[in-house]
Amino acid sequence: MRAPALLRSLLPAALLLAAPGARAVDDIQTGATGAPGAPGGNATATAVSANQTNNAQATGGAGGVASGANSGSGGSATATAQTNGGEPGLPNTAGAIATGGAAGAANAGVTNPGVGGAASATVGGQSSVATALTLLASAVGGQGVRDGGNATASGTGELTSGGALTLTVQAQGGNGGTYTGNTVNGAAGTATLGTVFGSTLGSPFPSNATISGSATGGNGGAVVSNVGSAAGAGVTLNNAVGGEAAGTLVLAQTAVGGGGGSALGSFSGAAGGIGSSTLNYTATNPTAVLDLRATGTGGNAGTGGNGAAGAAGVGFASTTANNPFGAALATATATGGGFAGTQPVVTSGGTGATATANALANGVNSSAIFDASATATSTGGRGLTSTGGAFEPGGAGGAASSTAEAHATDGGQSRIEAISTGGQGGAGGGISLGRGGDGGAATSMSTATGGQIQGGTSAVGGNGGDSNGTVGAGGAATAMTMATATTTANSSGQVLLVSVAQGGSPGASLAGAPVGLPGNATAGIQATMTLGDVRTYAQTQRAAGYIRSTAANGLILAAGSANTLMQARLGTAAPAASGVLGLQAAAFSTAAPLASDVNVVFAGNANTTARFNPAQSSQSLLLATAGSATAPGSTGVSANLTMAVSVDLNAIPAADRQILQLALLNPQVSGLGFDTLRLRLTREGATVLDTTFTDPAAAQAYFTDHVLEFGAIANGVTGTLDLQILLDVTTSRPGDGFAASFYLGNAIPEPGTVAWLAMAGLVFGAQVIRRRR
Repeated sequence: MRAPALLRSLLPAALLLAAPGARAVDDIQTGATGAPGAPGGNATATAVSANQTNNAQATGGAGGVASGANSGSGGSATATAQTNGGEPGLPNTAGAIATGGAAGAANAGVTNPGVGGAASATVGGQSSVATALTLLASAVGGQGVRDGGNATASGTGELTSGGALTLTVQAQGGNGGTYTGNTVNGAAGTATLGTVFGSTLGSPFPSNATISGSATGGNGGAVVSNVGSAAGAGVTLNNAVGGEAAGTLVLAQTAVGGGGGSALGSFSGAAGGIGSSTLNYTATNPTAVLDLRATGTGGNAGTGGNGAAGAAGVGFASTTANNPFGAALATATATGGGFAGTQPVVTSGGTGATATANALANGVNSSAIFDASATATSTGGRGLTSTGGAFEPGGAGGAASSTAEAHATDGGQSRIEAISTGGQGGAGGGISLGRGGDGGAATSMSTATGGQIQGGTSAVGGNGGDSNGTVGAGGAATAMTMATATTTANSSGQVLLVSVAQGGSPGASLAGAPVGLPGNATAGIQATMTLGDVRTYAQTQRAAGYIRSTAANGLILAAGSANTLMQARLGTAAPAASGVLGLQAAAFSTAAPLASDVNVVFAGNANTTARFNPAQSSQSLLLATAGSATAPGSTGVSANLTMAVSVDLNAIPAADRQILQLALLNPQVSGLGFDTLRLRLTREGATVLDTTFTDPAAAQAYFTDHVLEFGAIANGVTGTLDLQILLDVTTSRPGDGFAASFYLGNAIPEPGTVAWLAMAGLVFGAQVIRRRR
């Protein structure tokens, strides 16, 4: 006997076909359609037995079409299914599906429009003999002409035979209606989760459990006249899903806010519902892997007529996984509500909603690939696009924030990943001078401890909105990673981290509008360890403007403790050069640096100041500081540091393409300096400077207010110029160290060299300068 068609679409097909000899109970009930203006019939389905398969499906009857002042409401639906016992050696399944009836259609003369039918689904299962137990409860509220129907779902399951338990519970509120003659809002149906719990404890061998609960609020009704539209139903779940397992335990919890209704005329659009999911769990029984997943999605806002747009629903997700017995995995995903449509006039609002995701995992050294893993992903909502009004602006994109934190004890392995994407700004008035909305900012932060650590952060600022007037600016992006690796009796520490930040692009200029500002970007990595090696890579980039990207990265091998810091920035304040002191490896790389930061580094360096005279249209490409030192009590460090920048020459007017120059500034020597020091500069992948020192005094003199010229900046380059500064430092005595600052610029050379460069520039850029000290 097959299960009902709807149930078959929601459960795995392999588990829904009763095995030969297996017993099944199906109860399918449908309420009668209401007479004109009367409510639809209620439906109740029950399938509870010791059989292997039990399926209950209830569908409320549709309300009767309007008659006189009323339209019929949808009938309610209640479904209950439970399997107890089952057949030895066979899988058990139970499904309860309830769908509220839709309200009957109504015309403009109806004063009491119908509401959607409520839905309630409950599933349960218990077995000590089944090879697997799969349970589903699904409740969907009915569509209203006025209010949508509410939905409630719950489920419990217990399996002690050693098989896998899968429990899925879903509730979805009905949508509010759109009706010309309504005198009240078509309210969205709510979604509620009851008890959602499953267990495989007591199994004779490892037995996994996957417990999922989701609630989706109904959409608010969109109203054409008489009253404003209705808000989407918000959903807030706080530890609504629970369980325990003798093997891997997966708990997944999802909250989705409903969309706000739109309106015409003078009414405002309605707000989208919040989607908030918080899931925290600490294993109290031996659990091999604890895997928590929280998702929160805000509802889109409704657009208005001549009134304001509604507020988009905030997306929030937070999860904390604590497993004192084994591995812990925490995943949080948040999406802010935005605007799917356009609006003729924006008088206020129109901003995409924020999204915040936080994930924390605490685990112990085990046989898992990662003993502690945290992943946080957030996406800001899209700003509203305006299509009319002389100067009406587009809405700004929503900000996104992600935080991931993982801690593995006993030398375990940790993984961290924080990803954020700012929302896109909406376009300004279609044929107007309305300003485009700014892109949303993106911020990602991650932290980890353990014996072996890998992962990182990514942040992408939202793009600005298009405009015929002033285009929207790109959103800023910040990505920061911190990690501490500790050694154990049997292993050394290891760190492999990446941080990437990309500022958003400005909007497009539709009719010669002023070019907007791209978003600034900051990326950084700080890593410490007691013994081992560190590989880090921090990069910032911008999708527009003559600076395309900048990177700071390093490979550090330490015979002892190491504290390292990599920072890459673009268009924002540079870190202080003094910040590299005392670190075993540090590289600070700032593309398109601020003039104030350049002046600080140039202070006291007369030769450099003269060669890069701002009055001569100098362009700052890169300001960097790098260095390495042996930690007290350590026996040596080998650091390979790289600072890089890519320059889009197409964005530099031909008249401003001058001479590429590199200034070496402010050397800092501690102790006896270093064993070996190597400096290289590559241009388009070819080495144009390669010099090595073994004498710290000679290196200090070479790096003091020294400017090197490398010919016309555009020589042999089409499109993008790629440059790298590489500094390799090796030390073997505690307290020894070396650091220096670097400045790359596009500048007019000092008087007297112009004629020489005009003749020799084509070959000079390809030569390799080699010096040995």
